Amino acid sequence: MITYLFEASIGILLVRLIMGINMIGHGSVKFKDLKGTAKYMKGAGVPEGLTYATALLELVGGIALVLGFLTRLASLLFFLQFLIIILYVKITRMKSPYLMITNPAAAEIDTIYMIISLALLISGPGIYSVDYLLKNYLLNGLL
Repeated sequence: MITYLFEASIGILLVRLIMGINMIGHGSVKFKDLKGTAKYMKGAGVPEGLTYATALLELVGGIALVLGFLTRLASLLFFLQFLIIILYVKITRMKSPYLMITNPAAAEIDTIYMIISLALLISGPGIYSVDYLLKNYLLNGLL
């Protein structure tokens, strides 16, 4: 049982790191040119304010996933973000039900990110995380 917990947590850590690093990259690119990103996203029907919220979520939420801090909250927000991207932006606005990556409006990568977010929301951060450390060591005497 103990070995399984460690092994499963290594898998969760790898998933958190890949998702977090990718989100940090996406958020960083948006912050480098917020006005340009907002203009581009407006063409897809995304209000300007949501562009800023998306950039912030991707940067801060990505860091949270890498650290394993507030993992379930970050995962929930990412799940909702990608669900909206798929249903509203890709299917409704861009008229693309396609999952194939060869289509510019494809929702394939968005679907993958959404499923990863859902998996992390269900599994939690694993033992290699700030959340686990806080819950089991630092806050144990306070709660």
